[in-house]
Amino acid sequence: MPQIRNILNFMLIVYMWFLFSGCTTNNSKETFNSKSTRKGNLELVDEEAYLLDSMCKFPPFTLYYHAKNDMEYLILDNFSNWSIEVYNYETKMKINNISINREGPNGVKQSPSSFYFHNFDSIFLFFNNGQRLVLINDQGELLKDFGDINLSYNNDAPLTHLDNSLPAFLKDDKIYFSTYSLEHGQKAGTVFDLTTLKVDHPYNLPEIYENGFWFGVVYDKYHHDYNEFNKLIIQSYGNDHWIYTINEKGKKDRYLAKSKYLPLNIRPYTTDKGVDAMSIEPYLYRNEALQGGYSTIKYDPWQNVYYRFVLTPIPEEEYGAAQQIWDYPSIIILNENMEVAGEFVLPEEYSYHIFYISPKGLHIFNEKKYHENDDLANFGIFKIKYSNL
Repeated sequence: MPQIRNILNFMLIVYMWFLFSGCTTNNSKETFNSKSTRKGNLELVDEEAYLLDSMCKFPPFTLYYHAKNDMEYLILDNFSNWSIEVYNYETKMKINNISINREGPNGVKQSPSSFYFHNFDSIFLFFNNGQRLVLINDQGELLKDFGDINLSYNNDAPLTHLDNSLPAFLKDDKIYFSTYSLEHGQKAGTVFDLTTLKVDHPYNLPEIYENGFWFGVVYDKYHHDYNEFNKLIIQSYGNDHWIYTINEKGKKDRYLAKSKYLPLNIRPYTTDKGVDAMSIEPYLYRNEALQGGYSTIKYDPWQNVYYRFVLTPIPEEEYGAAQQIWDYPSIIILNENMEVAGEFVLPEEYSYHIFYISPKGLHIFNEKKYHENDDLANFGIFKIKYSNL
């Protein structure tokens, strides 16, 4: 088991380098048709540019829109400078720099991988290496070190992860994390109770995971988000056309949310679950790239829709490297009833994994413009335009 865990950690490092250079399906679950009565598509309605200083390393691993007392903020990490930066959302200027204490009794000792921002009094730093969780305040001071939140599970649990494409949310004094390495214990999700300090991996995998060996940079990942208004957890798996919901009473439903660009049957590279991953690693990546898969799912509370990010297939004649899986992203738009309203192919200049949502729309980082002028972080702002079928 330690050897497999090392393999998975290596694959995560590959995934992160490329990116930045469950419910059961039992008879009690209701199944819903996903066809919408209205067609919708994303439309570029505006652009914005944040002025970066010389110390800012862009893009970040995580960024958040936050509103408080009639002020709006964009908050992002700059861990190469041991800081979290706070921008005024309206002026696009940096107004604060939260310096993370590194040494001493209030120091975090190692550089974080990402962070979850709840408010300015509760900022959670996460360390993918070591599965460590730390709470700091807006002065960068260490308030609590929770340590390795997966320690009690050893190798029998999925690995917890946090970044902009694998987000977390807080509900009922518990932090819900996305996960990868789902084959371990056949479970998904990490739920860490901030009061009891207990951890759980509560979700059984969908039936598709019984079909074979799903390790890779896409298929063995669990994504989620939370609709606070409807008290609804929304779940998405990298290899599954269905999305899943769990309401406040624990009722589970599923909805077909298939990309029109993905094959009807997504297949594992092999059905042999005992295969040595390192021996077939290039074939696993190729299998994902040629079929495509699913990434982040996010709820937009202002437009009352859901975005399911898709990694569409790479033509076989174009395939040359694993990182090409991220070359052709699209976004499925689901309405408030989880019906597919449309699917939008993201223009190539945008980086789908660097985005945030505000009352103005879906903001997506324009990587092409950043390469032209790295003093500015440009975002395109997209909103949904509906038309009757």
